[in-house]
Amino acid sequence: MNADVIIVLGAKIMPSGRPTQQLYNRVIKSVSLYNLGYAKHIIMAGGIAQSLTSEAKVMKSIAVEYGVPENSIITDELSLNTFENAVNSVDIMNTHKWNSAILVSDSYHLTRAILLFRVFGKSVIGMSQDEGRGNINKWVWCYYHLKETPATLWCIIKLLFYNIENLINRAF
Repeated sequence: MNADVIIVLGAKIMPSGRPTQQLYNRVIKSVSLYNLGYAKHIIMAGGIAQSLTSEAKVMKSIAVEYGVPENSIITDELSLNTFENAVNSVDIMNTHKWNSAILVSDSYHLTRAILLFRVFGKSVIGMSQDEGRGNINKWVWCYYHLKETPATLWCIIKLLFYNIENLINRAF
């Protein structure tokens, strides 16, 4: 199960710049995988959404606090959604000639994320930080799962247009 890189997909941070429990748990899971030797590098993917600080910076500071060397962490501070996480992380992977990754997110989110990375030609597996529903209220858990259906459909539509745009750009 070793991979070239571990990719932590961002989750919202609080307006104060502090991580939500969900984001914190994703980082702790990635630190655990890193410490177990599953990969030598971590990409923290997440831009500025609700705070003046990027999700990636917040995640990096947590990982460094738990002993991951700064030079093992690459940040993508431009991604504002899962689609952009995939595009930007794949660009980073291509730059480093990495082909495989472990994606760390929540169980409800991994199917869509894995789909995107595989469409972009990367070998990925998902690792859930929440091990099922965890401590999340059952109604919130249901909401997250239900919202993934339209989000996945929207990603498929975006992929179609993204691929058409790339074909046009290569043609001219």
